[in-house]
This record gives sequence, structure tokens and C-alpha cells, in this order.
Amino acid sequence: MATTLLTEHFLSTKQEVEAILWLLDYLNIVFDASEDISGNRVQNISIVTPQGPFYYATDCSGSVCENATSAHLLATKQIEELVGPAGCWHVNCIITDTCSTMRAVWRLFNHDPKTLHIFTIPCEFHGLQLLVKDVLEHEPFLNIISKAQKIATHFKKSKLQPAILREHQQELYERHYAFCLAVITRWGIQERLISTVYKSKKALRAFIQDQRICDMANGSLRNILLDNTFWSGLDEFRPFLACISKPQQQSEKDSAHIGQVRARWRTITADLQHILATSTTLSINLSFDLEDICAERVATQSAPLRLLADFLNPSYTGPLPTENEWGTIIQLLERFENLHPRPGQSRLQLANYIHRTTPFSSMNPAWAHSGNPLAFWAEL
Repeated sequence: MATTLLTEHFLSTKQEVEAILWLLDYLNIVFDASEDISGNRVQNISIVTPQGPFYYATDCSGSVCENATSAHLLATKQIEELVGPAGCWHVNCIITDTCSTMRAVWRLFNHDPKTLHIFTIPCEFHGLQLLVKDVLEHEPFLNIISKAQKIATHFKKSKLQPAILREHQQELYERHYAFCLAVITRWGIQERLISTVYKSKKALRAFIQDQRICDMANGSLRNILLDNTFWSGLDEFRPFLACISKPQQQSEKDSAHIGQVRARWRTITADLQHILATSTTLSINLSFDLEDICAERVATQSAPLRLLADFLNPSYTGPLPTENEWGTIIQLLERFENLHPRPGQSRLQLANYIHRTTPFSSMNPAWAHSGNPLAFWAEL
């Protein structure tokens, strides 16, 4: 396999992907910095297409100092390798995380004449996971997730004890629940850890009292499993992760689009506020202001294009843009005015759309497709 089969299959798949990419008028490129198994810094490049996302290449950063200038140069080089030096006009947007370096890279892209037209968009799923990270860094959730992690780790280190636990699971639930270790860079896994531990509560308590493991050193585990405070805290923690996990799953769907991002964050904010308002203990036990943390993360994830796309989503039924929001949108439109054959028209058209005046009045048959933005704008 290592000599010919993998190489042949890779080249064949690469040709299929490139055949799809070359037919696209515009490319949406995802840049994701990480480390490989050897600890080398790399930049992974993927392309989002109507057929779904495709991994395209990995570029090693090497010993280059990581700052906004070097990251911008590397990204520009990668774009030119993909579309050619004169092909930047085929790039519609770049998608990155929201660290300070990447936000500085956005500014460089927005001021470079060759890339002025390219939209810079923060990765939504990454932002949602950072909200999870923000919550898990504070009590009482830090203590709860640490104890749940200890439970999962305990059963990963043993062979006999997981087998005994599975017997109790089979007897109580007629199925097995496997635990997974939570790593902050593995999206959505914290909710799975909490969920599987909670679902196995009765089996875990039966396990810790099983005569077959009484002689084994399980003092620390026993204290956690018999601690009613831990289980009540776990029960209250589940809704928090669930109200973030669902939007994460929605953002992964092929039907997801940028016009839904702000609506998902509004839903998360409302759900968190509801949980706090209906909980009898959380508002007292929290060591931080959850609403402030959520608001800070929303601000970090904000982008002018997301704001505009929210109002351009035909299913949007919220209030009109505020004065500040109008200012942000106008600044975005002005950036692209010189690229438009009739400067100023975009602002007039947007105002007509927002206020549902001609040609966007409610009588327009396009509104029958308000649940499908592509069909709606195609009808117009």
C-alpha cells in the first residue's frame, strides 16, 4: 500500500477535486493553522464548494516567525499557487479562526489592491468551541468537567474494569455507553463526555459497589461517583453544553450559510439567559458573568459581512438595523463600490430591500422562497 496504491489513489482523488474546482467561478478558501504529529507548524487549506468542502493541501510554516505579515505572505502565496498570480479575482472569501494574528491578516487583505475584493470571514464552528472553552475555564463547570474527565480517563487505563461496567450498562440499559476524553481542540466532544457519563450514572454507581472491584484502588473514583453534588452539578451543566452543541451541528450542515450565523448566536444567548433565569442554584454558584462572556465572544465573532448577510437572509424578521449597524454595512459597501459598474447603486438597493419597497415589495413572487435564499435571489 505504501509504495503504489496510496500514491495512485491520492493522485486520482486530487485530479477529481481539481476538476470540480476549475469549473467554479469563485473559490471560498479555509486556512487552518495547526501542528502535525511531529510538532511541525503547518497550514491546512480546504475549499468550500456547492458540493461540500474539500481538503486541498498542507503547507509547512517551517522556521518562519509567526506574525500577521508572515501569515499574510504565506496565505497570498498559497492562493497564487492555487489560482495563479493573476487569478486572485476568482477568490470570493477566506475563512480563518479569530486569533489576533488572523484578524490582523484580514486587515492586510482588505488593504491590498490585489485582494481588496476578498471577503474575510471568521470560522463559526471555531467561535462556538471557544465559547465552550470560555465556560469551562470557570467554576463550577471547571470542577465538573475535570471530574467527568477523571471518570473517562479511569476506564481508558484499564481492561477488566470497563468490562465490568459494560455488564452493568447492559443489565440496566440493554446497551453500552463508551466514554470519550475531552480535548478542547476536538469540537463538540465536551458535550459527548458529559452526556455519556450522565447516562451511565446508575451503571457507574452499581460498578463502584461491585464486589469484584472492591480490592482495587478506586478511592478517588469512588468519591466522585458517590458524590451527589457532582451528579446534580452535571445535571445542571448539560443544558449549557446542549444549547451550544445544537448550533454547532447546524453550522456543519451542507445547507448552512452565512446568513444564519447571527441568528444562531442570538438563539444561544437567549437559551443561556433562559437557563440562568430558571435555575435555582446556578445564578448563585457561578463564579463569572455568563452573559458577559457570551457577549464578548459574540463581539469577537462579529464581521461586517455576517451583519449584512443576516439582514439579507429573506427569512429574517427581526428589527431594522440600528444606526451603528447601518454605519458598519455602509463601510463594507463603500469598500466594494469602486468594483461596481454603477457606484452607489448597492446602497440604494439595500435600503429598498430592508424597507421592502420596489422591487422587493411583499407582492414579489420571490418571497414564496423566503426559506431558501438561493431560490429567493435567483427568482429576483
